[in-house]
Amino acid sequence: MASATEILEKLKAQEAAASDNAALQEVEASYEDLAPSWQHDADFLIQRNSFRVQYAALMAIPRPKVLLGLINGNAYPNFHTMPLLRIADVASLSFDGKDERPDRIPFNIITDTMDDIIGKLPRGFQPDIFWDPQACGGSTTPRGLSSPPFMTIAGFHEHHRAVELYNLAYSYDAICPLSTTFADVFKSCFPDKEVFDLPFGVNWGSFHHFIPAGPAPAEREIDILLTFDDAYAPAYGQYRAKVHEAFQAFKDKYGDKYRLEFQHDLSPTDYLGYLQRSKIVLNVVGLHGPYNHRLCEAMNAGAVLMQIDAQYATGDQKIGSYFKEGEEFILFDETNFEEKALSLLEDPDKLASVAAAGKARLETEYSYEMLYLKLLQTVQEAVVAKGGKLNRLPQETASATRALAMFHSNRPEKQITALLDLPTAAAQMNMQFESALLPHLKCYTSMVTPENLANLFGDHEALQKFPENAVEGYKACFDMIEKPSLIDRWNLAVLCFEAGDRETVRLLGLFQELLKAEAGEFSAMSFFTTGFQIEGFDEQFHAEARVNLLNLGVLTSLGDGERNSRAIQGFMLFWVCILLAHAGDTSADWQARANAFLG
Repeated sequence: MASATEILEKLKAQEAAASDNAALQEVEASYEDLAPSWQHDADFLIQRNSFRVQYAALMAIPRPKVLLGLINGNAYPNFHTMPLLRIADVASLSFDGKDERPDRIPFNIITDTMDDIIGKLPRGFQPDIFWDPQACGGSTTPRGLSSPPFMTIAGFHEHHRAVELYNLAYSYDAICPLSTTFADVFKSCFPDKEVFDLPFGVNWGSFHHFIPAGPAPAEREIDILLTFDDAYAPAYGQYRAKVHEAFQAFKDKYGDKYRLEFQHDLSPTDYLGYLQRSKIVLNVVGLHGPYNHRLCEAMNAGAVLMQIDAQYATGDQKIGSYFKEGEEFILFDETNFEEKALSLLEDPDKLASVAAAGKARLETEYSYEMLYLKLLQTVQEAVVAKGGKLNRLPQETASATRALAMFHSNRPEKQITALLDLPTAAAQMNMQFESALLPHLKCYTSMVTPENLANLFGDHEALQKFPENAVEGYKACFDMIEKPSLIDRWNLAVLCFEAGDRETVRLLGLFQELLKAEAGEFSAMSFFTTGFQIEGFDEQFHAEARVNLLNLGVLTSLGDGERNSRAIQGFMLFWVCILLAHAGDTSADWQARANAFLG
């Protein structure tokens, strides 16, 4: 029997020898004849996909065509997208400007638009969808999504980035929130937008294509495995610590009878080994639950998943909508962990049944292939229901909302991609250009030379101050704003403080203005700075304020402008109090006032 290498080389030779369209279709037929037997061979899938995309205009056997976002910008394919190659022809965006593979589209995230992307596609490759999974994470939204003749869809997964996601939602024809809980939130906020309620938001699925099960549960030597530490993380509240407390209490009482292992910061190989040797794996999800990668990893490895019942302000996480509690996984709290763990460990049949049922549900209903097929079917149904018409914002408005989303990502590599759209965004938002430029000065000058900025925006006085004197640059930009808004004053105050200017008069005036702000004064659709770093406060402190005070408040008030405004106002007031305390102002107990905003 020929090896995989020999078969692939033969197919390449057959392609090279093809002298006409009919011959190329014979190569296509050869690939498709082999496909059922080679669905799990990465080299075969990659080579077939490259061939089909290159000769898309000639392919006789129809398959869905997907234009894939930057989730594979640096590495292609990965475990998220390999299964997509089984059901669709995929052209994906690449950061490598010299990438010559037909199914990899070189993409400059600053200058290129969707029209540029379409212009680089091989002849005949007409996408059915643009699919941008994990759009708020590893991907970067291309400019110009209002132009393509096919539906654009984003997968949302980090819902604790609510301000970013709120603005990002405007860029796409449809969004896939992580779960039903968040789909309901976005449906109420965007009644005219397509919001697809699909498991995992199609951001991930079952990992069984690379995580095989270990031995039967009864044959495993580790009874309970814990793989995360108890460090506080804003999106997880105190639930990591609560799991550790329950784990330790159980170990103290039953450690002589059962083997409990706490292992974290493992290599992927070691991590998988522990999962495959464990009967029970413990899990915790954050406010962006109800599931995470660990849930899939544990179930795929054949362990029983025990997950703490985490309750957040976002409401019921509805894990029971995806897996049957007590039959496919176990949900516990601090009061019943011991009881539920013992019920499994003392009943091998129940242990095996729950492990098998959870694994089976995940690997069938929630396989990547099934989720991708469901996404394509949902898109097709939506397009038919709309009569082929897509309800989109005008290009200029879309540019503004995208710029806002990139700004609120607080990732310089994303923020810089809004550079060319700043003038348009300012015009659309009825603000002076300097109001939009002020909060961007730091992130742009950290990644782009002042000379390039000057080339883009002319001989702008504020830009000439960077990077030698950031404070003077901020002040020069602010002074050009004819009628500074409260947000302009906020941006100036926190940016100058971050750059070393500890002036308290400015902060005291800002505090009074914030207190007097009218209801609805603030909006998530504005350039208010949140990504600053104040010396003396660690990243966790900043992250906690952004998540708990700002993003959680915005997430639970989407669609309610007044509550949304109060969340932003509270975040600003908290930080002004913190900065005044940090600067040593003694006119009030600023730390106590800040603590009051934390509740």
